[in-house]
Amino acid sequence: MPTIYGIDLGAHSVKLSMFEGSFGRYQFKGVRSRPVPQSDESSTDTERRLSALAVLLADLETERSVAVSTYPAESTSIRVVRLPFGDRAQVEKTLPFEVEAQVPFDLDETCLASRVLSVEPGESRVLAAIAPTKAVAERVNALKSLNVEPTALALDSDLIGNYGDSGVQAVIDFGHSRTLATLVMDGKTQISRAISMGGRDLTQALAYNRGLSFEEAEELKHRTAIAENGVAIPAPVHDEDDEEEAPDLAEEEIDTQTGANAPVLSDTEALLRALQPQLNNLRATLISFEDTAQVEIDEVLICGGGADLQGLREHLTEELGVPIRRVHISNEVDDISMALAHAVGMRGAKLTHGRELDMRQGDIAFQGDLAALGTVLKYGSLAAAVLMAVGVGWFVMRYTQLNQELAQVEQQFAEAIQESFPELGSGAANMPKKAMTDAKQITNDAVSRVESLGSILSKEPPTLTLYQKISEGMPPHTQTRIDVREMTISKTSITFKAETDGYEEATSIESGLQKVQGFTGAKKGDEKRDRDGNVDFSVSIPLGETDTEEG
Repeated sequence: MPTIYGIDLGAHSVKLSMFEGSFGRYQFKGVRSRPVPQSDESSTDTERRLSALAVLLADLETERSVAVSTYPAESTSIRVVRLPFGDRAQVEKTLPFEVEAQVPFDLDETCLASRVLSVEPGESRVLAAIAPTKAVAERVNALKSLNVEPTALALDSDLIGNYGDSGVQAVIDFGHSRTLATLVMDGKTQISRAISMGGRDLTQALAYNRGLSFEEAEELKHRTAIAENGVAIPAPVHDEDDEEEAPDLAEEEIDTQTGANAPVLSDTEALLRALQPQLNNLRATLISFEDTAQVEIDEVLICGGGADLQGLREHLTEELGVPIRRVHISNEVDDISMALAHAVGMRGAKLTHGRELDMRQGDIAFQGDLAALGTVLKYGSLAAAVLMAVGVGWFVMRYTQLNQELAQVEQQFAEAIQESFPELGSGAANMPKKAMTDAKQITNDAVSRVESLGSILSKEPPTLTLYQKISEGMPPHTQTRIDVREMTISKTSITFKAETDGYEEATSIESGLQKVQGFTGAKKGDEKRDRDGNVDFSVSIPLGETDTEEG
């Protein structure tokens, strides 16, 4: 059975999510992860991540079929572009020139991915992501070296936006080497950014403070709490005039009993001090999100391995002043370090909205299906040449044989015509071709009589007329998406259940139907947003009522 693999090349561990199915119907089958060897000197490089991925893939029993991977936001320039017109076609033509004017490199050497956020009269807002083509190609080729060609490289900060559901939310992924922040409005990503600080910085602070190895400090980090009884512990304040109260981590003290470097701060104080610059950057990022979108963030959702730090949720609530809660991944997955891997797997299985930014663009866009078709045509042409040479003789033999069989069939047909149409006379059986001509003439006369009778009836069934009127009342598909799941047509009414992107789209569908003659009584109801951010609703249209005008 075909398997979809979502690949998250994390700095701390490589993660996979797996979906199985066919014909666009996939079911979640599990997640896998493997730690990436760490280094005290620098962040995990790509080779170590790929080595961990190779081991992880080798352990899988199922055969890989399709893979989708992530592309790091920290290697991408992300921005919201405003254009002074509301025509989507014009947006697509103008966007590359507008972006090129804002970035310091040639767009011919970059991959540009974009998604229209909103279209209004006189203005459009577009989310755009730009990355060097060379860097994107290197990631594709690195995965190909493991016999994995991703059909898409989805931007990781855009993917986590799928965990937003309603209102104005910020989704934050606390990773090992970076932190992702994404602004989501009613389940739709508006802007995202990567902060080049993560859990690794906290581990290094503990390691330096205590003189531990990186592995020992990593284990200590997850045992250390930065909150007590649900209350955040205040961060230590460094006073330049009082070095004894807030000693610098660069100072070294010697334990008089062991001779080792003694910690100059408690574990909690060391964590809080290392965490503070990251929170300052995060706070500034969220403020810039609010200024860009002219909104106020109602809630923050957290995920990623760093989100499991004891007391982080309480500390963030104190620092940011908004409600904080963990991301709900699914009923099957509760480990929030798997949030990004699960999101990219959902993207591969086409269980998301499917409009996430894909950095495989231009010359390095996925061409798997076309390449396979080219291979089939190449070898198919060679096989056809061989078969043609072999088949010429067989064709001549079959041609003679079929002519003989045809003569027999014509004779049997003529006899059947004579039996069916006695008025043709007894000689019809001896003249097959004339018998067929006469039978054709009789048939044409019958068809003409049927057409004459049919002219007094309506050419268009009433049900098709209703379908046409419903279609005319729907907003253009380029503006509003609607998926009709169930429709019932009776003598008195039309009812259907459908799905769209938001409440405004549902209202526009209702308004469009009310403008159709005979559908002025159309009403929507049962509006409900599902967990994927879509809005389910129903529409009822009474029939038999006539439009009236009030004087």
